[in-house]
Amino acid sequence: LRTMRIKMVLGVPSKSFHKLNFKKWLFVHQGWNTMPKEHIVERYLKTCEYLGVVYDQQGLDFYFKADTELPTRFQKQLPAKFAVYAIGGTYATKKMPSHKIEELLGKTTMPVVLIGDDKDKLVAEQFTHLPNVINACGMLTIAQSALLIQHSAFVVAHDTGMMHIAAALKKKVISIWGNTVPEFGMWPLFPSALQQNFDIRAEVDGLGCRPCSKLGFNQCPKRHFYCMELQNTDEIAEKLV
Repeated sequence: LRTMRIKMVLGVPSKSFHKLNFKKWLFVHQGWNTMPKEHIVERYLKTCEYLGVVYDQQGLDFYFKADTELPTRFQKQLPAKFAVYAIGGTYATKKMPSHKIEELLGKTTMPVVLIGDDKDKLVAEQFTHLPNVINACGMLTIAQSALLIQHSAFVVAHDTGMMHIAAALKKKVISIWGNTVPEFGMWPLFPSALQQNFDIRAEVDGLGCRPCSKLGFNQCPKRHFYCMELQNTDEIAEKLV
C-alpha cells in the first residue's frame, strides 16, 4: 500500500514486484504448491523488463574490496583443500541441531572450517574436539567469510545468506533445508551451465508438515523437528570429497 501511494503521487509508468504472499500462504497452510518454477532473482528482473533489463543467465555476483584478506594467524591454519560449513541461520528451524551437525562432521575426513557469527561460536566450540574441524565462527567479517568460501572446495550451508554468497562465488553448495523449501524460489542460483551440478540439496521429502513457514520459527511447531532430525548425514558426508 505504501508503494502504491508513492506510485500514485509520482504519476509515471511503473511496475511493482509481486511477492506472491497468497501463493506462499496456500503452500504453507494448505500444502498447495502453486509457486512459479523460477528463481526469485529472475522474478525480480522480470519486473524491470519494460526498462530493457534482461537476465543474463549468469547467476549472482559478489565483489570484494581490494584490501579484503584473511587474518594472518588464521591463514596458517588452513589446509590445502577444505570445505566450509556455514552453521548459522536466522531461525532455529532453518538450522540442523548441534548433535546432527556433529554427526555430519564426524562422518567426513575432509577438513571443515565452520563460519558464523558470535552466537554460532559457542555452538561450534562443541565440535572442536573433532580432528578435521576448524572453528572460525565470530572471527571473520562477512567479506572475510566470503573470501574463505572462495578458497574452499565445497560449501555446506543452511537456507541462509552465506548459501547465496557461495553460489555467487560459483562454489558447489550442499544446501540443507529444514522448515523452508527451495520451491519458494530461493535456491542457490548459479549460471545456467553450472546449476545442475553445483546445486546439491539435502531435504527430508514426504513430510506433510513441510514447509511450515515461509521464514522460520524459534522451535518446531510440531515439536518433532523431523525436517532436520531425519536428515541423512551419511548421504551429505559422501558428497564432501
